[in-house]
Amino acid sequence: MNLRAARILANQILISGRKRFDAMLGIVSRIHDDTYEIFAVASETGIPEVGDSYPLTAVYCREVVEKRHTVAITEIDGVHTSMEARDTPYSAEDIADNEAQALRIAQAVSTAMGNPGFIPG
Repeated sequence: MNLRAARILANQILISGRKRFDAMLGIVSRIHDDTYEIFAVASETGIPEVGDSYPLTAVYCREVVEKRHTVAITEIDGVHTSMEARDTPYSAEDIADNEAQALRIAQAVSTAMGNPGFIPG
């Protein structure tokens, strides 16, 4: 699989995930040398765009990197996200599916970049 095919796969999964989780935004990013770069994105607003990059310290994803596991952000700058407003929490099945899809994307991107044994933690 090449990077273009991996990006297409990522976009398909992001679109499906946005519907499943009723989210405005889904992102697959690459973190390298403390830089957060958008690899694929599905967004209601068109922002951010593929290729945009930011210092890792400027994005909420830094918490995932620091804690080395999935985190849920329920408030951003005083605004509650849809996760907190849900009537019911996400099921274990929802979370397991989300993590399985993330692993699928990671494997595709890793293979496309010529490092099939590397799976981001």
